[in-house]
Amino acid sequence: MKTTLKTTVSPVARKRRAWALFTGACLLLLAANAFADIDVARHWAGTPPSIDGTFTPGEWNGATVTPLAGGQMRTKNNGQYLFMLLDFTADTTEDPVPTTPDPYGGDYFVLAVDTDRNSSVTAGVDFNYSACQDGREFIKAYYKTASSYTGCRETSALSAGKYGFGATAASSTPHRFYEFRLDLTELGIDPATWTTSAGEMAKVRMHVSLVSQTPHLLSGQPQNKIFPNLANSFYLIDLATYPGYPAGSTGPTFAGVGMVPSTYINALGNANLNIADYYAATDAPFGGKLNIFGNWKRLRTVDHARSYRVWYHNGAVWQMLLQTWTNFYFDSGSGKWVPTSIGPNADGKYQIPSPSTLWYLPNLLISWQSGQVPDGFYRLRLELFDAAGRRLPAPDGNLLKLNVVNTAPIPTINEVTYEGETVPACAIITQGADPAGFNFDVSVTDARGALNAFALTAIHGNNLSESIYQDNYSGHVGESGPGKWNGVSNLIVPVGSKWRASETCAYSFILSASSRSQNGYGLIYPYVGYHVSLTILEGAPVKTITPCGPPAGAEESSGGCKPAGVQ
Repeated sequence: MKTTLKTTVSPVARKRRAWALFTGACLLLLAANAFADIDVARHWAGTPPSIDGTFTPGEWNGATVTPLAGGQMRTKNNGQYLFMLLDFTADTTEDPVPTTPDPYGGDYFVLAVDTDRNSSVTAGVDFNYSACQDGREFIKAYYKTASSYTGCRETSALSAGKYGFGATAASSTPHRFYEFRLDLTELGIDPATWTTSAGEMAKVRMHVSLVSQTPHLLSGQPQNKIFPNLANSFYLIDLATYPGYPAGSTGPTFAGVGMVPSTYINALGNANLNIADYYAATDAPFGGKLNIFGNWKRLRTVDHARSYRVWYHNGAVWQMLLQTWTNFYFDSGSGKWVPTSIGPNADGKYQIPSPSTLWYLPNLLISWQSGQVPDGFYRLRLELFDAAGRRLPAPDGNLLKLNVVNTAPIPTINEVTYEGETVPACAIITQGADPAGFNFDVSVTDARGALNAFALTAIHGNNLSESIYQDNYSGHVGESGPGKWNGVSNLIVPVGSKWRASETCAYSFILSASSRSQNGYGLIYPYVGYHVSLTILEGAPVKTITPCGPPAGAEESSGGCKPAGVQ
C-alpha cells in the first residue's frame, strides 16, 4: 500500500516549528554543507552502554558528540554494534508514542539509513528505524519509493531502541532522549572485514529526525525534514575498526586476533580477558572471519622478511592457509582510501607491505574464514622468505593456538504444561485461579561446550515482557570440562514453582541462547531463538485449541502498522 508524507500543518504548528531549528546559525550550517555528507568521527566502545531508556552516568563517556538543533547525538561502536544516544534537550514534555498519522501526534524519532550508500532509494534495502503507529517503540520500514514505505517490520533481533525521559550529560533539565544499539550487519557492515556489502570502507550513512508533540518541534538533520531526500546531505558515521592493543599484550609474531591480544589466548585456544573500556571474554573460542594481526615492521626489520606463508594444523598434517580479503591503502595523491584485494601468489605467499604505505587495517597477516574448516583445536605458524624468495629461520613466538567453534547452540522448548497437562502451540487456555500455572521443559545444548547464556522470556501486549528463567556461564565455569559448558537438557522452569500470565493476551514464549564463540570483535552467535505461542485468558480453567496462523491466501494487513508520522 502506498504511503505518503503529510505536508500540511496548521498556522499555529507552523509558527511553533519556527524555533531554534531556523536560527541563522543553523541555516548557515545547512547551507555550507548543502548536498555534502557530514562526517562523524569514529570512537571505539570499550564498554557497551545498556539500552534501557535510563541514562547511567559514564556509560556514554568517550562517544563522539555531534551537535543537533535542540540537542545532541552521541555515537560509538564495537565489533558488533553502532551505539547511539539522541538527546532532544528542547523537548521537556514526556509525550507518548504516536498512534495516529498526525506528524505531531506524539514523541518519536526517524533514523533514515542509506544502507548501500548510493545516495538514492534502493527499494527493500534502504530503511527507516522509527516508532510504529500501533504503539511499538522500535521498528523498521523499508523504502518502496522516495516517499512510500512498507508497513512496520521487526528489526534485527540484535538491534534495540528505547525511549527515555530525564536528565542526561547533555542537560540536567529532564527531557526526551533515545538510546539505540544497532546491529552492524543490519546496517550493511561486515565487522569481520570492516567493509560494506559493496566492499567499501565501514561507514554508516544516516539521517536523524526528532519530533515532539508538546511543544510542536521538529529537529531534522542534516536536512530539516522528517523523511529526508537520500540524495541530499546525510551524516556519514565512521566506524572504529579497533583501538590498538594494550601495551605489552602482543606477541612478537602474532599480535592477536581482532581485539584479543595473543597473550590473552590460553593453552586451550580460548580468549580470556577483561580489560576495562576495551574487550571482555571468558573461555571464549574463536569463530567466523578471524582477522589475525602480526607486526609488519618487525617482520621486515628484525626477521628481514618480504613475504610469508601461513600454515595451520589441527592434529593431522600442516596445510597452507590460503585466503583472500579486502584491505584499503591510503592514496596521498587523491586523498582517498583505495580498496585492494589481498591474496596469495601462485606459491601461496603473501607480500609484506612497504613501510611507506598506510593501511586501513595495518599488520593484518590473514583474514581467515574459519567456517570453512571443521570445529577443533588449531595451531598456526608463519614461514618467512627474503626478497630473493629464500626461506628464513622461524621468527620468535611463531605459534598461535585457536579453539575454533562455528556451531551454534540449540535452544528447544520441548513441552509447555498447564497443571501437568501438555499444552500444544497455538492453544487458547484459561489459566484459572492462583496457584494454577504453567511450566516449561527446555533444553539448551552446545556440543562444543561454548554455551554463554540462555533465557526464557514471555512477550505480550504492547511491548511488554516478563523473564521466566535465565542462566549463564558464570555459574557453570568448566562444568563440562576445562573451559566448557554444554548446557542443560529437559530442565523444568520456573524451577520449583509455576509461571502465571499477568493479563488476558496472546503470549509468545521465547527461549534465546548465545555462544561464547567470538571473532575478536564480538560474539558470532549472540542470539539463537526458539518460540512457542499461546493465548491465555483469565477465568475458570477451560482449554480450547484453534488453528495457528492466518487463513490460507490471506494478505498481510498494514493497517495501523506504519512508521510514526506516515499517513
